[in-house]
Amino acid sequence: MPAALAHIGVLHVPDDMQSESGALTVLRDITGNAAGLGYVAAVALFAHWWTTRRPRRGATAVAAVTSVGKRSLSCYLAHSLLFAPVLAAWGLGLGKHLGSATMALFAFAVWLVTVAGAYALERAGRRGPAETVLRRLMYGRLAG
Repeated sequence: MPAALAHIGVLHVPDDMQSESGALTVLRDITGNAAGLGYVAAVALFAHWWTTRRPRRGATAVAAVTSVGKRSLSCYLAHSLLFAPVLAAWGLGLGKHLGSATMALFAFAVWLVTVAGAYALERAGRRGPAETVLRRLMYGRLAG
């Protein structure tokens, strides 16, 4: 959090603290993995609470996000196909012009597109295209 606050200008710290060997980088490296596991645990606990306490409300949202997990390779590749041409210099080059907030908004929009696509495949009873190709390559025609 301190490194993120320093990055967006809320927290004013010397440049050497933000360098590759600076105090904020060391702090992030030490606490980053634990914080990541904590975020995953918090999301899992919230999802469990949401589905057990409110089974009717939000069931569609949980099913939509679950469908992304079932098609994770396809969604990962879709992210690459949506991000790279828009943000890279060889494409539209918008990555150069977007700030932190607009980049986060763009990332959220891309994520919503992949959630919608995965949920549509889930409702149709189909695997993701990358998962289908991978199963075909690994198991041959028997994978169907």
